[in-house]
Amino acid sequence: MRTVTVLVTGLVALLLGNPGFARPDPVLRHKRVLVLPVALAVHDCSLLFTTKAPERSTLARVHRILEERLEAYPTLKVLPFRDARRRISERKAYQESLGTGRERYLLAREQYRELRHSEAESNLLHAIRILGSIFYELVEPEAFAEIYFLLGVTQIEMSRPEEAHQAFKRALALDPFLHVPPGYYPPPVEQALTVACTDLRSGTAPPTGPDIHRGKALAETLGLDALLLIRSGGEPGHPRLALVVLDRRTGSLSFEEEISLTGAPDRDDQELDRLASRWVACTPFHMTQPTVETQHRFLFSAAYQQMAHLTYPTRSMLHSMGFSFETGLYLLNTFGLVSKVQFSTSLPDRFDDMLEPLRSVRLMAGPSFSLAGAWWRLYLVPSLEVQFLSAFRTSTDPDCKFYLRDSPGYAAMCNPAQVKHYPTEIQGGVNLSAGSQFFFSNRLFVGLSLSISTYFLPLDRSIEMNFPVSLEAGGGIAF
Repeated sequence: MRTVTVLVTGLVALLLGNPGFARPDPVLRHKRVLVLPVALAVHDCSLLFTTKAPERSTLARVHRILEERLEAYPTLKVLPFRDARRRISERKAYQESLGTGRERYLLAREQYRELRHSEAESNLLHAIRILGSIFYELVEPEAFAEIYFLLGVTQIEMSRPEEAHQAFKRALALDPFLHVPPGYYPPPVEQALTVACTDLRSGTAPPTGPDIHRGKALAETLGLDALLLIRSGGEPGHPRLALVVLDRRTGSLSFEEEISLTGAPDRDDQELDRLASRWVACTPFHMTQPTVETQHRFLFSAAYQQMAHLTYPTRSMLHSMGFSFETGLYLLNTFGLVSKVQFSTSLPDRFDDMLEPLRSVRLMAGPSFSLAGAWWRLYLVPSLEVQFLSAFRTSTDPDCKFYLRDSPGYAAMCNPAQVKHYPTEIQGGVNLSAGSQFFFSNRLFVGLSLSISTYFLPLDRSIEMNFPVSLEAGGGIAF
């Protein structure tokens, strides 16, 4: 143990006194962004009342091109919208609230048919609150538009045209191709819907996505730094797009730029490219101190080890010394896979009961769970272990210790019955290791760990050795 104490003291002095032991240089932090798709929100309002659904000319290509342009910047990490929808819809809260919100909507629809308008409005508003809390408009915008449309119709029936106007605008913003059969609803409903459509065509349409408050909530839910929304306006066939960026850090709109689309793919792509580059040039990026896992994924280390068995075949505790070699591959920031091989040989016990040195090889492999900073890592590794033990003999008889094994005195004085023979053995069990690593010079590190093992194979417990406790100190390199 004195050797380990000296080694640990030297490592501490190295950590405290080495001027090269410093935090690595900060790196530019990637900005995580999501581009919300937009449908062409400008269409002829005469198409509102038709038996044939209008052609849904979407701006899917615009959305795809804008995502591709942003993905080309190494400082950005773009979350594809399809992945965002999947992550939203797979949340447990989404599934629970979806059922409740849809039930409210179906109940309100029955109440509207029964002319119970006040009750229908109450349930529709309740459904909007429930479904809005799970960002239902991003997963099923057309279904959400149906709820707003029915709310507007109900409020017209209750002689509240101002509130109905806002509900119809929201319905048209969610589903720009909303249409109803002519004459199906009374004239006040058709008139209010036409006014809402005209209002949207005037260029005062809200973003086709959440407002600032909801946008910030969405960014926090998905772990985003910025949310890119697109406002659409202009005349049919000649849309104008305005890119609006919501910054999660400030909670405000940090960028707004407008372009015109001509329908010519090459020119429109150039406009979208310039639109993306303008935002990237204007947006602030922040420096971050990288953690160990984000810098290095593969590690190799070597260490000196001191080991003691808590169950031993001698009268005093059996100690061993040796060396350990370890490799680790970190797949995630807090999770990795580790394998280790250890070579050790026993030290003389207090009463010299070991008649010859015991040598062992230990193989371990398992997952690593860690917590890391810029220059340090704490880890816990549960692993499976296999140990190969050499053959050895023990005895408590002095006459079997003080003569050479091949000498005449040994044969004459040592009673063979006083010697225990242990053959070559393979043990199997589990190991639990906890330790720390401290990085210096960026890639090099020193480490200290403590582990304990227990063996349950072979089942007959023929060997009287178990529960080795190992202390290791060493260093390594990361890649």
